[in-house]
Amino acid sequence: MGDKWRASIFYGVHIGMALLLGLLVYVFCGRDIRILKLAEQWLPLEYLPEAGNGIIQSFARNHLCDMAWAYALVFSVCLIWREEGSLGRITAGCMVFAGLSEFLQLAGILTGTFDIWDIVLEWLAMIPAAFLIKRHKEKRGGQYEKENNKRDSGYGGTGSISYDGGRKRKFGFRFSKDNS
Repeated sequence: MGDKWRASIFYGVHIGMALLLGLLVYVFCGRDIRILKLAEQWLPLEYLPEAGNGIIQSFARNHLCDMAWAYALVFSVCLIWREEGSLGRITAGCMVFAGLSEFLQLAGILTGTFDIWDIVLEWLAMIPAAFLIKRHKEKRGGQYEKENNKRDSGYGGTGSISYDGGRKRKFGFRFSKDNS
């Protein structure tokens, strides 16, 4: 299995799990969402239990879904750009997009309720997404550089294997080809 294929699976799993979490929260914590009203035409959602109105259910419905979408957004943009862009810039762009979408709700251009906590919590969800992507790139180490004809990505973190010109490694030390 190729390295790009494994990376696509990594991104796809994170995107899919976050979107599924958001959908499940909407299904069980809030049925007055437009997409669920549309889905009720084909799916028997009225037979599923609905959570009460406690503080946890309220947090899940009002904030956890947005956090899941924000988390998935960072992974989606990185997947679409095939890791070509700077992870910091991608994350910052996603943060600007999330903030802008909330302010468009305040202006009445987008439907929804403006909430400053949505912005803060969405940004907090994007940070672990960026760290997981960074860690994934570090673990891929030398494979990423070889695919992109680079000598070293500069990540240099734990698990990073930079291209070392074909020298073999033994016990963490580099040896030239003739000193194997």
